[in-house]
Amino acid sequence: MDKRRSLAPAAQAALRQSPFPALRSVEVYEHDGCIVLCGKVSRYYLKQLAQEAVLRVVEAAVPVDNRLEVEKKSRPSEKRSRVSSVGYS
Repeated sequence: MDKRRSLAPAAQAALRQSPFPALRSVEVYEHDGCIVLCGKVSRYYLKQLAQEAVLRVVEAAVPVDNRLEVEKKSRPSEKRSRVSSVGYS
């Protein structure tokens, strides 16, 4: 059995056991000898944590392609229309 074949399930298991709920839904698959991470997270920090968790499992045996997307959510203050201040004399 190819050693790489057993790494995707181990990487997936590592993310499923994460204390960060967002990492539990990250998809993991193998493509051309790489472990690929797919899905969406809310912060770059979570993207980095996912990659670090997988790297601990694969121990540099195969490259990790982190394709996680960071969703930009607008803050409520950015949704409000900006009203120009009118000066009264």
